[in-house]
Amino acid sequence: PRLDIEQPAADKHEINKVKLGKLVALKPEQHPMEGTIYYNKDDESMIIVSGFYYPSPGPDAFFWVGEDSPGCDADSIENNSYNMAPGKLGSGDYYNDKQPILPAYDGLQGDILMRLPKGKTVRDLKWICVWCREFKQNFGKVKINLP
Repeated sequence: PRLDIEQPAADKHEINKVKLGKLVALKPEQHPMEGTIYYNKDDESMIIVSGFYYPSPGPDAFFWVGEDSPGCDADSIENNSYNMAPGKLGSGDYYNDKQPILPAYDGLQGDILMRLPKGKTVRDLKWICVWCREFKQNFGKVKINLP
């Protein structure tokens, strides 16, 4: 009789997460928020948000990343910034009217995966934030300072 030994399945979807920082809500009374930002060590164009809690979304808010300092403000619009959306490729088109707007999250949805525009990696970035385009408000930000 043949003995079948189960080999642990190599999960090719397992992500080697490296922590960038925790989101801190800057408008906690209107838009409470928490979550941890990571990047994929094996694919530095992938940004991961874990435990994202954002129960009161803004009317025109999305993840936004950029290369300027201090960043995530009105001055960043013209300075190598990229609109991000879960499951999508980032875009340098700030005024894109088809930009997916973040819905409410209760922290239990699992990891949010986003991909930077082609040719960009997390090492190009100085920050990631949740930005409301309509009111030009930064709801929460993580500074990025990778070598």
